[in-house]
Amino acid sequence: MIETKNKQLEEQIEKVLHANQICSFATVDNGKPKVRYMALFHDGLTINLATNKKTDKVDELKDNPYTHSSRL
Repeated sequence: MIETKNKQLEEQIEKVLHANQICSFATVDNGKPKVRYMALFHDGLTINLATNKKTDKVDELKDNPYTHSSRL
């Protein structure tokens, strides 16, 4: 029964991910939050955000790896 509920939950999560291909992504820059929109990619429940490694957000993540992301 628990496996069935987990499977149902995973299917619901995948539907939401498929329907929301844009998300907000927040980092910290000079002690202040900085939010931008990013494309969201997923393979099942594995979520990926892609960016160029020369962007400001990469440097911000190196300085402070704590982030927040939410779907739109």
